[in-house]
Parts: sequence; C-alpha cells; structure tokens
Amino acid sequence: ETPGDTNLLMSYGLELTRSGRQEEGLRQYRAAFETMAGRPSAQVVPEMREMLLSQFCTQLMAAKRYAEIIKVLTSPLAKLGGGLTASLHFTLGLAQTELKEFATAADQFRQCLAKRDRSALTPVNLEIRKAGPRHCLALCLEQMGEIGAADEEFRRAIEAEPQARPLRRDYARFLAAHERQADALNLLFALANE
Repeated sequence: ETPGDTNLLMSYGLELTRSGRQEEGLRQYRAAFETMAGRPSAQVVPEMREMLLSQFCTQLMAAKRYAEIIKVLTSPLAKLGGGLTASLHFTLGLAQTELKEFATAADQFRQCLAKRDRSALTPVNLEIRKAGPRHCLALCLEQMGEIGAADEEFRRAIEAEPQARPLRRDYARFLAAHERQADALNLLFALANE
C-alpha cells in the first residue's frame, strides 16, 4: 500500500536480518536509504535519518561490507543536519580501519571523541563512552608512524578503562614493538596474573 515508506522498508529490513535473511534485509535497508536520499532535504525527518544510518550501518558491519559503510556514511544524506553522530563517526572509523585507510579513520575517531558527550536522536554505541575510540585512534596512529601520539592515546585509553584486557594487550604489543620490552613484560605479567 505504501511502497516508498522509509520506516516500513527499514523495519522490514530489520525483521529479515533478525530472521537470518541478511542479504534480503540489506536489500530493504538499501531501498530505504535510496528512498530517503531521493527526497528533498526539507522532507527528511532527522530522527528517521539517524535511525536509518545507524541500523543500516550496524547490519553492514555485521556483513563486513566496509566499503559500503563508507559510501553510506559519506553520502549527502549522511551530511544533512549536524552530520554524523559520535557513534556513526566511530562506525565509519572502524570501516576505514578495516580497509587500512588509517589517516581518514584517525580523523573519524577524533571526531567521535569530540562529539561523544553530545545528545543523539538514537541510542548511543556505549563503546564510544569508554576506551574504544582512543584505542582505535592509537592503533591508527601507530600504523601512520606517529609513535609518540599513539603512545599518548594508549595511555589515555587505559586511564579511561583500566581493566580493558584487549586494550592492555595491544598496548603491550605496541611497547614491545617500540623497544620498551620491560614495560611490555610488566603489563603482560599483570594480565597473566588476572
């Protein structure tokens, strides 16, 4: 009855993916995205736009469709209003990291950090309020050869979430790779004791 209803297309996509029909669900999300993107910006409801981008990219991340996430989150639709939320910057940074686009990913993690305390119209990815963005930023900076900045981000991430084991393991690997084996061993010893 209402084939161009973005909300219905999105809801159908969600139900299909929940039922294990990922490809069919992604087709519905794409249809919802294309429908919304084809509307004049004045007709795009901000809450619906943010919900669509969040849900669609969550499903794309589960399907490991990183290039498509980048396409969606850098589209004109994604730039409407205030642009991306902190959670969407984080998702975009993760997709760019997977594709080894470390400089652009680092920028997304920085934008996530700058916006993470702002309110959003959709549920916030709780990882952005923890060490996740700094941890990911540190890994990108290391890949870019910015060792001092990476070390600083690792330390700030650990301050934010001192019990995060994957973070501390990555920091130990980082320390060992950059001639700080004693510090790395101390950190690994602490992890082993836990």
